[in-house]
Order: sequence, then C-alpha cells, then structure tokens
Amino acid sequence: MYKIVFLREEKFRLKNRKGFYFEEYLRNPKDFESNLYTYLPFINILVHSSYWDFKYTSLVTKKMLHRITKHDQFRLEFTGDLSCDIKGSIKITHKTTSRDKPVFTYNPILKKYTDGYRSKGITDLAVDNLPAEMPGGASDDFSRLIREYVYQITAHGTNDITKHLAIPAEIRKAVVTQNGRLTGYSSYLKKYL
Repeated sequence: MYKIVFLREEKFRLKNRKGFYFEEYLRNPKDFESNLYTYLPFINILVHSSYWDFKYTSLVTKKMLHRITKHDQFRLEFTGDLSCDIKGSIKITHKTTSRDKPVFTYNPILKKYTDGYRSKGITDLAVDNLPAEMPGGASDDFSRLIREYVYQITAHGTNDITKHLAIPAEIRKAVVTQNGRLTGYSSYLKKYL
C-alpha cells in the first residue's frame, strides 16, 4: 500500500497546462483546472479533506470519471469526501451520509447512484459530522500528543500565542481566536460568522 499526499501544484494546473501559481490561483481560480485526471487511473482510494469553495474548480468531476472508467487500468473504488461539499470538489458527492448509512456508490458508466457499497462503481463516504465521531481511544492518544504543548504554553504564557516564537508553530497556527478576535490564520472564517 502506498500513501500519496498531493500538493496544490499536483492537484491543479492552469487551463493552458503551463504550471501552477498559488497567488494566481487565489486571484483567478477559474483559470485553473484539476490535474487529478493524470493520477486517477492509478489510485484505489482517494481521500479529500481540503477546504473548498464554489469559486474554485472541482478536483474530480463526473465527466472525468466517465472518461477514465474506459481505461483498463482504472482502479478507483473509494472516495472519502471528508469536506462533504455537495456537488463540490468531488462531484459524485450528491448528499451527505450518516454513521448508520455512511456510503453510497456511483456508477460512472450508468450514471447511477445506489445506497451502500455492494453495487458496481465508486463508493463515496460523505459523513458530514465525521470529526465528531472520534472514539475515546483517539482522544486519549491525542491528549498524550499535545501534553508537551500544554506545558510550553503554561511556561510561556498566553498573552499573544500566535506571535510567541517559543511556542511551536503547530500551536501558534492552531489558535482560532485570541482576545475575542480571529487570528490571522483563521481570518478566512469571517465570511461564515
């Protein structure tokens, strides 16, 4: 089994196929297209967890999947759309699912959805409250991992965590609000408030 984490410049490209420029992507997202078509024939499982907005291009479209299924080497069996954007970045995500019924399957040849995973096609997991489903064991492990960070915060104070260089960058960037205001890393959340 191989795990691949795609970088932005691997996931997207300019429509004229000449590179990826992040600043340009943020200014003019419609000038870009997904580059995953290059990789999808070789992937068994695709897990998408990045932030996405409708102004950006989709990573995986139904048209893309329909074209790729004609290839003999097509392997994609499962997508985990952890962002759960309906008809968003992963276009086959047409609804959110629940813990009791976590998946549905999309058949790109028949262009048909079926609940469950027993049908032929690509099974999609789209449980929108999945982060809240963390079991107690995971919480315990997480607590052990952040213990040292808590000690560092206690030792250095909390007046301005985001700018305190003695506190690790992971913690500085994880702070969402400070003194009643969104931090710089979390300023994108203003539009949702």
